[in-house]
Amino acid sequence: MCNSNLITDLDSIPGWRPKSDYANQDKSMNSEWGAYRNVRFFVSSQGSIIPGAATDGSDVYPVFICGMDAYGVIEQTLASAKFVYRDPLYDGPLAQNASVGFKFASAQLIYQDEWIQQLLVTLANS
Repeated sequence: MCNSNLITDLDSIPGWRPKSDYANQDKSMNSEWGAYRNVRFFVSSQGSIIPGAATDGSDVYPVFICGMDAYGVIEQTLASAKFVYRDPLYDGPLAQNASVGFKFASAQLIYQDEWIQQLLVTLANS
């Protein structure tokens, strides 16, 4: 998982396999950009950037690499999801705002923190 500013550098890695070359496109995720060996890379414009943190003043980009089953979701079996909608008529005295939301019982959990690593990188050509 990393910032989309790293796309050019990822594409230039020898042995890089872009998502478009995957044999089975159905098993890839929307944010997946490609893979190097058995590491899949997911990019987002919301990915982390540490401005000016390198010794030469360059921005540093954390790249998180997670092993299989390093984290997951615990579903609560005794509760169910609930969709909540409150009509504008009942949400405020002027009926200008509606409310909508979901309530569900689940929790995110890191199963093995040793299986999550952070690489700190800079751009090859900034």
